[in-house]
Amino acid sequence: MDELELLQNMVSIYSPTNEEKDLAEFLVQTMEESGFQSQIDDVGNVIGVMGEGPEEILLVGHLDTVQGEISVRIEDGTLFGRGSVDAKSSLAAMICAASSLGKISGKRVVVIGVVDEEGGSRGARNLLARYNPKCVIVGEPSGWDSVAIGYKGCLKFRFRTSDVNKHIGTTDTNPAEKGMEFWNELSDYCSSQLGGSAFDSLTPRLVSFNTKNDGIRTEMEMRVDVRVPPTMDIEEVKTSIEQIARDGELDWESEEAPKVSSKNSHLTRAFISAIREEGGSPSYKKKLGTSDMNVLGNHWDVPIVAYGPGDSRLDHTPDERLSLDEYFASIRVLRRVLTNLVEREKLD
Repeated sequence: MDELELLQNMVSIYSPTNEEKDLAEFLVQTMEESGFQSQIDDVGNVIGVMGEGPEEILLVGHLDTVQGEISVRIEDGTLFGRGSVDAKSSLAAMICAASSLGKISGKRVVVIGVVDEEGGSRGARNLLARYNPKCVIVGEPSGWDSVAIGYKGCLKFRFRTSDVNKHIGTTDTNPAEKGMEFWNELSDYCSSQLGGSAFDSLTPRLVSFNTKNDGIRTEMEMRVDVRVPPTMDIEEVKTSIEQIARDGELDWESEEAPKVSSKNSHLTRAFISAIREEGGSPSYKKKLGTSDMNVLGNHWDVPIVAYGPGDSRLDHTPDERLSLDEYFASIRVLRRVLTNLVEREKLD
């Protein structure tokens, strides 16, 4: 399998959330030709299995991207295109590394491209009752010489309020102003919970703010995303937000608990060793976002990390791009890690 051709083809297939089918069909055929036993499951995930045995090593990337097509091109050793960083390069590197292992005795290396990671993680949730892995690698940009061991939790919700129209000269608070009062009180609450770092702080983000007036009533709706650090209880945070939302209607959309993995698992140590062997100076990262590592890691009590090439600051941006040298380095690191895991008599 040509590593660059695979990545170019994947990035060239536009696959925003809920439109992953074309990429899934391309990958199931490509993986089959590369020695995997491959299939597409009932929700659209691509699953490729290398080897046979009772112990499963899971590598889980995602097929979908955010909206917004970017012209796919290579300039000066850099690949431009939607998904080049988040996170088709991570999944491509997993496929390339696992395909080089050949037939494996006693262990199954399972590479999965899930759907809907940028949405509600429907693809990852579909795996929970179907697998019993010994360890999990999640494909997300960490940089080739770093491994991500932590993600913040996430609360997403809508806040609404409405009222009959009143003359602009009255002193009554209108729905738009009530929305701003809610946002200001929420921001003050989050600021009061600041930790020693951005990862340890409670951080709100106003995603959208809209008003609608039919001549009789005015309605206001905002969508909010609050990132929750592992130092806080997510249920207590929800209760505090509900108290702040006393003058309106609150609809919870999703909830993911934070996840922080141990630095001392064999999986993490395997990455640190592999990065050093490739000439890198390894480091640990704790990400300010949320990923399928939260979904999987809070269900399976096994070693789990996130790894993949690329600068996550370019995620979702119109300038998303990836150094190809970094992509190739990540394949070599993953190959070393998988060899280490496969050759162990018993995983952690």
